[in-house]
Amino acid sequence: MTEQHDGDLHSDPTLPRIDPDATIEAGVPFGPGAESPAAGLPKNIGRYRILSRIGEGGMGAVYKAEQDAPRRVVALKVIRAGAVSANLLRRFEIEAQILGRLDHPGIATIFEAGTFDAGHGAQPFFAMEFVEGRLLTEYADAHRLGTRERLALLARVAEAVQHAHQKGVIHRDLKPGNILVTAAGQPKVLDFGVARATDADIQTATMQTDIGQLIGTVPYMSPEQASGRPDELDTRSDVYALGVIAYELLTGRMPYDLRQKMLHEAVRVIQFDEPTPMSSINRTLRGDVEIIVGKALTKEKDRRYQSASALAEDIGRYLHNEPIEARPPSTWYQLSKFSRRNKALVAGVAAVLVVSVAGAAISVRYAQREAEQKQLAIENANAAREAQQLAERAQAEEANRARELEQVAEFQASQLGGIDPEKMGTGMRLSLLEAVPQGQRSDLEQAIAPVNFTTLAMSTLKDNIFEQSITAVDEQFEAQPLVRARLLQTIADTTKNLGLPEFARDPQERALAIRREVLGDDHEDTLASISKMGTVFFIEGKADDAAKYWGEALAGFQRTKGDDHPDTLNSIGNLGVALQAQGKLEEAEPYYQAAIDGRRRSLGDDHRETLISLGNMAILLMSQGKYAEAEPFQLEALDGLRRTLGDKHPDTLTSIGSMGYLLWLQDKYSEAEPYYAEALEGRRLSLGDEHPDTLNSIGNMASLLGDQGRLAEALAFNREALEGRRRVLGNEHPRTLISISNMAHILERLDRHREAETYYREVLELSRTAEPPDGSRTASALVRLGINLMSQDRFSEAEAAFRESLGIRRGLNPDEWRVWDTQSLLGGSVMKQGRIAEAELLLVEAAEKLDPPPTSESLRNEAIQRVVDLYTARHAAEPDAGHDAKAEQWRSVLTQSD
Repeated sequence: MTEQHDGDLHSDPTLPRIDPDATIEAGVPFGPGAESPAAGLPKNIGRYRILSRIGEGGMGAVYKAEQDAPRRVVALKVIRAGAVSANLLRRFEIEAQILGRLDHPGIATIFEAGTFDAGHGAQPFFAMEFVEGRLLTEYADAHRLGTRERLALLARVAEAVQHAHQKGVIHRDLKPGNILVTAAGQPKVLDFGVARATDADIQTATMQTDIGQLIGTVPYMSPEQASGRPDELDTRSDVYALGVIAYELLTGRMPYDLRQKMLHEAVRVIQFDEPTPMSSINRTLRGDVEIIVGKALTKEKDRRYQSASALAEDIGRYLHNEPIEARPPSTWYQLSKFSRRNKALVAGVAAVLVVSVAGAAISVRYAQREAEQKQLAIENANAAREAQQLAERAQAEEANRARELEQVAEFQASQLGGIDPEKMGTGMRLSLLEAVPQGQRSDLEQAIAPVNFTTLAMSTLKDNIFEQSITAVDEQFEAQPLVRARLLQTIADTTKNLGLPEFARDPQERALAIRREVLGDDHEDTLASISKMGTVFFIEGKADDAAKYWGEALAGFQRTKGDDHPDTLNSIGNLGVALQAQGKLEEAEPYYQAAIDGRRRSLGDDHRETLISLGNMAILLMSQGKYAEAEPFQLEALDGLRRTLGDKHPDTLTSIGSMGYLLWLQDKYSEAEPYYAEALEGRRLSLGDEHPDTLNSIGNMASLLGDQGRLAEALAFNREALEGRRRVLGNEHPRTLISISNMAHILERLDRHREAETYYREVLELSRTAEPPDGSRTASALVRLGINLMSQDRFSEAEAAFRESLGIRRGLNPDEWRVWDTQSLLGGSVMKQGRIAEAELLLVEAAEKLDPPPTSESLRNEAIQRVVDLYTARHAAEPDAGHDAKAEQWRSVLTQSD
């Protein structure tokens, strides 16, 4: 058995995302929901096979459909035959060409626009990208996005809208129902240009004037669109709609309450009334945010943002704490707006004023100026008082934070600073020698030579220093839970980094529990502890538990920090690592790719985390046998790490080992050996002989030498790896079990079967302890033991091992190839005991049904060879019974498979 290469875990490293939220399909302007059953659907529309109906409205229907070439699922919007006119068809042909120009990640791509005739005349249809995601507002609420995250999301929508505007396409029906956000956090605008191409404007699609009430999307219409004058529409109408969406996204309400209003009343409100101030709903929106949204909602087109990109840029300035370009409306502008809304009242007041204006002009002017000055003074005083309160509160919080950090620093310096097990071990050894007279030291040196003082130091750390540290934390900081949590987290990090994950778990769990209770699940410190909890479990070899915590951390970081934040990208990479460790290789790949793409965007190609992501992807591809695909990822990672971190950095050493692994997988042993040797030497020097990463390199070298037939050298390296892992990781750790199995395998190849049996039985005993007695690890250990017993001609004992393994494997998965492989081995042990008829039933069935994966193809040939041996033996005993023909028949199958 070959040791698994060390697919090292990097830094609280880091994975494509798991989105536990339910999703809906794209292309559903008539209201999202479950797909309707297929009954009554057209079989095909054009070259698209209809799968289901997604939605339906007055203008037509939307279907989920499948396209054959290229094979993909699309959303197919079909215009109802009764809604089609000759004028619409002419416009449709022109618009179809325009829509084909749109190519932006924030726009649901329209693949094709055409017509078909189902017997009712030509019907236009659009085939567009089938997107799974949540409506914009639902996504923001479900992920509990804050104001800044919501604005950042809106800016990405505005950028997509700007792309369409540059291509000459106006949406005219922007609303949250036409914007989906994918699981990856990418907003997608649907139906871009479709409304225009299908004449779905105010008169036909979004209102029903015959019942005189508002329905559909009028609340998102600009004043010029609501007026029913399509000739006045331009790109700034979409900007207004973005303003309405922003208002709703940030406040949870609409700018105007248009519920139960008649159509003409709704139009009047949109054209003349001012929206409810956002700050009256949420005071935190007062200032730049309210000004930005207000500028987008300005009724006069010339006073709005003149483009969607201008809106996005001003949002960007706000998010980067830069001065925005929008300015609040002036007093005179507000007065003029009031005059236009209240012409009769203003006219009457003006008539009275004309009579008295001559005598009162000066008095009014001075009174007005005095009132303005008083009001200004009041506002300035209020603003100064609020600023003073904010400053005092911030100063108090900062002082409190400084005191906490000072306590943390002092404690770390006194209790945890300078911990180095290797130096401690050396000091213990020297102190012991110095305690005896000079003439007795040589005898003492010989006596203590076998003692590993580094291991002894680590034991001392566990039993004394860290236990004492935790006790001190609980006693000294009982009344300060956040300080206690921070210190417990420090202890957990320290012990984890020393290769003591089993000791790290308790302080890690306690730090996390405190932060959940005091700070809440979405605080960045809580999320950091959740992520580190996953790391502890992963180092312990518990990938399922690691995936649970890393998935929770990922969802939290996405909600609070967005998709390209380093913490989010770390979690994406981590979840990929966990999925890989669980054997879910294809599921892991998009997570690795997402981590790479995000880090290239946010950190650059030569950043350490980007290079680590490239190396992780290479390891994953290697695990799938995709060596040619893995090579460019691995080379870019190694070259970048050597260049930026140097040859001796732990991350570089990991990448060096991975390069050796890639060559080893391709049987290029002589080329792989220098890389393995360099990684091992570097780790011995920088990490010490007992570090888990060093032990990984020692085990890898043992495997490489064994594959070259250099068994004596391989045995020495593997023995060192095994002894180190027993001390550092414990007997039940998966990598310790690998070393024990490798020891048995090497001894087997040296024909030292009795010695090998001891290790095989130890693996079996540990497997039974580590999992239920009917677990897969136990079944595999029984098979290896059975094969060893067969090599010693102890066939009845081997039969017992194979039978037990077969029973376990049938219980786990009766159709898996391992069941038939084990049955073939059982048949071989029965045949060796002379029970030929019984063996025939077992061997023939197994050979017929065994269908191993490509990497284990040799197992089928071994099963077939056992059948050939069976019939060859029967022919020798019964020459005229036709067994030779059966042997030849199976031999031909063996030849074909070769």
